[in-house]
Amino acid sequence: QKLQEKGWAANFEKMLGEEACNGFSVMLCSPWQQELFNKYNDAVCLDSIQNTCRGPSGKKMFVNTILV
Repeated sequence: QKLQEKGWAANFEKMLGEEACNGFSVMLCSPWQQELFNKYNDAVCLDSIQNTCRGPSGKKMFVNTILV
């Protein structure tokens, strides 16, 4: 909520089908990132990094990044 008050797009959602391991998704996008995305959104790529960190239960987490 504090980030949204500062113009950030921020969202937290529990992952359907991942209830047993408390799966979740977090999306963050700063105002300047939103501006660039709106300007250059004709070329968008998705980068996925695995095994970089672990969640509260100790399970591996995935980091996905949208590249514009």
